[in-house]
Amino acid sequence: MGEWKAQVSVRIRQALRIEIEEFAAKERRTMSNVSEVLLEWSVAHLKTAGTINQLVSTLPRSEQSQDDRKILQPPKEKGGVMVPERFQISLRIEQALRNELEELAKRENLTLGNFATLLLEWGYKQLKMAGTTERLRQCGIPFADKETQPIWATAKSRTGEPKRPMTPGVREDVWKGMKEMALGEDKRLSQVAELVLEWSVLQLRAAGSTYRLLKYQIRPVSRQTR
Repeated sequence: MGEWKAQVSVRIRQALRIEIEEFAAKERRTMSNVSEVLLEWSVAHLKTAGTINQLVSTLPRSEQSQDDRKILQPPKEKGGVMVPERFQISLRIEQALRNELEELAKRENLTLGNFATLLLEWGYKQLKMAGTTERLRQCGIPFADKETQPIWATAKSRTGEPKRPMTPGVREDVWKGMKEMALGEDKRLSQVAELVLEWSVLQLRAAGSTYRLLKYQIRPVSRQTR
């Protein structure tokens, strides 16, 4: 007699499900069979690694980025107070944008990582107000002392140069919110984060400083002004 098997139900990202289905078709197996093999293989390696974090750390960075894998940093204690955990987002940006971020961070006396975090968390707040990434592109920051129209952000490549990786950390609620937005729009987490970061930099150009930027919020652009 064969071994009795127990059923396990899990929820996975749509993109991951599609990948498993593609491998199953190529291997001429059922999706459940491929999932079972992967699960048994993973558990065997988890036993060797000892912990989930150790297991994840053995993966190449490229694989972690491809899966939009969250890398949970351990909480730190500062001045007797526990610092909130940060979730890292693996994304890739053009060299020109990275150079601009480095210059702006230096001007604001911030590290590149902290500066990117500030823009991502502020940008996510604006994204929530806009509702979707498409609507966010149609929004800009109106300044009382300027008559110019709000900036229209685009996600198109400006230089065509290879993109460089970044892994800024954000609050848990920001990570989860962007993740839900990405799933709802059938995008990767990295895609949403890249768009939000670039859009935020465009708004910062008009604001002139992060101090001024953080005082303003988006206002949707009417069709008449397009």
